[in-house]
Amino acid sequence: MVTLNPEIKVDYSFSIGCPMIHNRYIVHVMYGPNPFTDEMINKRYLYLKKETAEAFKNEEFDKYVFLHERPYRFETYLEIPKDKRTQSLLYEVWRDSENPEINLDIWLLEMRRLHKIHGMFIDDNDKKSDIDFKGGETTVYYGHCGDEEYNHTTHLSWTLEESVAKWFSERYEKPYQSVIKKKIKRSDIKAYLTLRDEAEIILFD
Repeated sequence: MVTLNPEIKVDYSFSIGCPMIHNRYIVHVMYGPNPFTDEMINKRYLYLKKETAEAFKNEEFDKYVFLHERPYRFETYLEIPKDKRTQSLLYEVWRDSENPEINLDIWLLEMRRLHKIHGMFIDDNDKKSDIDFKGGETTVYYGHCGDEEYNHTTHLSWTLEESVAKWFSERYEKPYQSVIKKKIKRSDIKAYLTLRDEAEIILFD
């Protein structure tokens, strides 16, 4: 009878109240031992282990990162040698992350490092004119949604679109929802990300 590969750990998730598999190759909720399921998981686990090793060896780093499950992609990005990391891949992982502010300090260090080398990053050069502000400055917005009032802590991600910030402020049922705005100059912008149609502006000191 097929059983789960002993390398694959099964944990109990108290947040969802059931056993689950959660590692860099496989995320499988409500796991229960089953020969058919175990065989499928084992095959996928070994396949991804092999593919990621080959991608890293061949320096196919975009492929290497995105073969991993989403919660582990920034961690695997940081495994790439520093001189091989790119702003393009960094911000692609940033856009894909569900909650990048969990590791905000580490994100910030890497963004600063690459900005110092390469300057401002824009993911679509056809949209450069979006940030040529009339009068030299414009307003950006941040959608706050939380259990506490907005407290002016560091936020890297802002938007040029007030409607986008409003959507983020209201997407969860939380007691504190607000749209924060501030004026910036073009020179304040460290990255401009457009591929999700959110007109995202990255700001940091």
